[in-house]
Amino acid sequence: MLSSLSGLADRNFVVGFLLPTLIAAVLLTWLFQGYAFVAPIWETLRSADGFASLTLFVLAVWCAAVLLAVFNVQLYRILEGYYGPLSGKRRIERYKRKFAAEQTRFIALAKDVDEGRYERGRYFGVYAKSQLNYPLKAEYVKPSRFGNILSSIETYPLEHYGADGATLWPRLLSVVPESYQRLIDSARAEVDFFVSGLFLSLLLCCVCLWSFLWSLYADWRDSSGFMWLHLIASIAFALAAVLAYEGALIRARGWGHAVRSAYDLFLSGLGKQLGYEEPAEAAARKQFWIAFSSMVAYALPIDGRYRVAPRLPPASSKPRRSPDTV
Repeated sequence: MLSSLSGLADRNFVVGFLLPTLIAAVLLTWLFQGYAFVAPIWETLRSADGFASLTLFVLAVWCAAVLLAVFNVQLYRILEGYYGPLSGKRRIERYKRKFAAEQTRFIALAKDVDEGRYERGRYFGVYAKSQLNYPLKAEYVKPSRFGNILSSIETYPLEHYGADGATLWPRLLSVVPESYQRLIDSARAEVDFFVSGLFLSLLLCCVCLWSFLWSLYADWRDSSGFMWLHLIASIAFALAAVLAYEGALIRARGWGHAVRSAYDLFLSGLGKQLGYEEPAEAAARKQFWIAFSSMVAYALPIDGRYRVAPRLPPASSKPRRSPDTV
């Protein structure tokens, strides 16, 4: 992210990080305009005067957006349940029970399909929708809804092709066309927007709630008329955080469609890029990608029968002149 200045001003950065940070900064300034040190900033924004002050405000917002982008991976891991309030063995067991209930439901639906009591098209529609929310095996279940959606994306190539997605994804991008990479990045930016909005909403909720509680015991503000506004704002930001989480779930499913399609369309090209040809049979192809992933991740040798002889450049039709020929 920090390797290119142009990357900090492109559409994905603006949508995923700069826009939610700007919205949060303006709302925060408006809500706390009653404070003496915030009032000049709000007046500058409202009147659009004071170029220097406005420039500093925009620069501060941009820097905050950069920090949000830097910590984006940590925010994702919190929502996935690796640590924080969404983590814990009890939550994992709860989602494993939900996963088991889903599997039992599909077994019953499959029986109904075989006996003609349920339409096959509807069954596959329900099954496909479930695969967007859960991984294919219980061992991959995470302690949160967001984590299970991402786990279903990460384990898709492993279960369908035997390819380790975490290892091969950076290499797969070398054979994915630039136009399709932009599609994936655009879908990821929409997820980033809701994830950033979720944490910024929680931050604003805590700030407004703290201001309200403090105002009950200390009259240190210039204007106490904002006390009840801050209480209402804290409730509104809490609701906004819930809506942002639901938005992140919806957009993560769309992002997952793009990533799964990338494996379906371009995985075979990755093997050819390194001089390997995948077998035609499904079982042998899966064994090939398991071996290929092990070779990339652990430097283990791969069976030589998969190796394809490099193509020699076509011979020129014109005879070459000797360097000594005059």
